[in-house]
Amino acid sequence: KGLSVSAAVAFNSWYIGYSNKLKTYARYPVSNAGTADDIEYTYGQKQGDDTSLEGDESMSNQWRNMIFTGSLDYKRTFGRHRVEANAQYTYESRNVGPEQPYLHIGGGARISYAYDKRYLLDLSAGYQGSERFPVGKQYGFFPAAAIGWVVSNEGFLKNNRVLPYLKLRASYGLTGNDEMGNTDRFMYVDSYAQVAGGYPFGVGNNVIYGPGLTLLGNSNFTWEKERKFNVGIEANILNMFDVSVDYFHNRRYDILAAPDRDIPVFIGANLPMLNLGRTKNQGFELSLRYSGQAGKNISYFAEFTSWLSKNEITYKSESVKVYDYQYTTGRPIFQPYVLIADGFYTQEEIDDPNVLKPSWSEVKAGDIKYKDMNNDGVIDDNDSYPMGYTSTPEFSAGLNLGATIYGFDISLFFHGVAGRTVYLESNYYKAFQGNGSVSKVALGRWTPETAETATYPRLTANVSDQNNFRSSTFWQKNGDFLRLRNVEVGYTFKNLLKNRKSDLRVFISGNNLFTLDYVKDLDPELMSGYPAVATYSVGAKIQF
Repeated sequence: KGLSVSAAVAFNSWYIGYSNKLKTYARYPVSNAGTADDIEYTYGQKQGDDTSLEGDESMSNQWRNMIFTGSLDYKRTFGRHRVEANAQYTYESRNVGPEQPYLHIGGGARISYAYDKRYLLDLSAGYQGSERFPVGKQYGFFPAAAIGWVVSNEGFLKNNRVLPYLKLRASYGLTGNDEMGNTDRFMYVDSYAQVAGGYPFGVGNNVIYGPGLTLLGNSNFTWEKERKFNVGIEANILNMFDVSVDYFHNRRYDILAAPDRDIPVFIGANLPMLNLGRTKNQGFELSLRYSGQAGKNISYFAEFTSWLSKNEITYKSESVKVYDYQYTTGRPIFQPYVLIADGFYTQEEIDDPNVLKPSWSEVKAGDIKYKDMNNDGVIDDNDSYPMGYTSTPEFSAGLNLGATIYGFDISLFFHGVAGRTVYLESNYYKAFQGNGSVSKVALGRWTPETAETATYPRLTANVSDQNNFRSSTFWQKNGDFLRLRNVEVGYTFKNLLKNRKSDLRVFISGNNLFTLDYVKDLDPELMSGYPAVATYSVGAKIQF
């Protein structure tokens, strides 16, 4: 009793082929003589022949995927005890053209227990196998556990009108990842290729080339893993406010990284990526919802969701740096390193030998000036400094508002992010670069007359400009924004037909209606390609 079994098989196949047909014709070269008003054309000797339409078929690619899943489920209640259990097995095969098939085999089990709807326990474990790893490291064991306490079901809080629901919960688990890119799919295998060197051989001393070791294999290549911890609280207050707060702390390790510090370069071979990297990510998630009603014909709600997340590289096998600020360990993942812009050069500064000039190119008045961050008297790439946030926001929030009033309804959804830096790297901002033109941002260009108010460096047609378009704070911008994602207004006509439920709702809606941001010329969310389009629609929905 309470036991069930299920199984499923899915199979997909794709094939792409091409049929090429070719037919040629005889050709006659034409020459002309005479004047523009009296031209004589002469046909030359025939070239080629007419042929019949012939061709062949060729295969471009073929995919064949197969997945099998089987599961065993058990659910029973014994008095105050509630038990649920699940065991499953998965086999997945993906064939992509002539490549070696991608295989995943795994199983898992989960047991959930609840006592008197108050104390909750959840135990799970997965045993997953991937063909990417060497023998002995293909399988990974990933357990997890979660506990919960529904405090509102305790005698001292039961039927409490102020706090009708309160739950405390915590979880801890280990996850694994084998999708780490397909550049070196089987990284445990040594790579060989024809090398440039060779030996003279035979008559004529012709150089004979041979294979050589181009990349050492990583015999310890294994799963990327992450330990996840979460603690949270759920509550309802006065049957009007729903609150959910979570704190999470995740530590990822065995991340593929170049072993620049751990293995010396004089080993004499190109080194593979090793499972050396470590990162951490921690933050909060918050969800608030308020709903209420005034009589039978008026209801309203407000819902706010947000998260705050900060990540950090805790270990990266970095080569020795000249300056401490050049290390990425201890900083956010993808921390920007840029030169610090310090205005524009004036002609007096160009003529002054005591004013530092960059080492990479000659500069002129109106070019961007950079700070010497290490005070070594030289402006070079060693002055690139960690500045700004990454392009991934540290904070994101959404606000959903809605109300229904005597048949009318309205809803609004706002979305915003903060703690984000974007980089103005498209040719829209870089005049004449990439064989492009010039946009309106160059209206603020530097000239001797606008030197005090210029917002853009001097214009130059030099497409190999090595100074002004280097990565610097000049091209960084605050990427925070607030966007009205959606507004919808409608009215519902009820019971249009007698003796049966029949409602008609008409509505008008708009998406991406406005955005508040610091990037005025591009979509701050996408920063490239087509921006988010504002759309308007009118519709009707009939229910019988």
